[in-house]
Amino acid sequence: MIVIFSSFTVDPSQRGQLDTEMAAFLAATADQRRGASIYQYLADPTDPAKVFVFQTWPDDDDFAAWSQQPAFTEFLDRARASDTITDATAVLLQGCTTTRDCLS
Repeated sequence: MIVIFSSFTVDPSQRGQLDTEMAAFLAATADQRRGASIYQYLADPTDPAKVFVFQTWPDDDDFAAWSQQPAFTEFLDRARASDTITDATAVLLQGCTTTRDCLS
């Protein structure tokens, strides 16, 4: 299993627009994320400058298939070109089948 947790710092004045775009993106690409048991966009309720994406995939192949989808790559390119997201980090855990497997 692959677990990915991404954290983004966003311009708070553009957070509403990002929330709307993410909701539309997730709805439009639901059938393209085959294999993902979780793919969740989360907005920090206490910090308007923080949003997160949490994903779980059964294996590299399913994640690789998703990351090559035109909808994903185009959305990522638009996000990189905009000034909405000012910082991004991601944690990737591979081979996790239990919490014990994922502890560092």
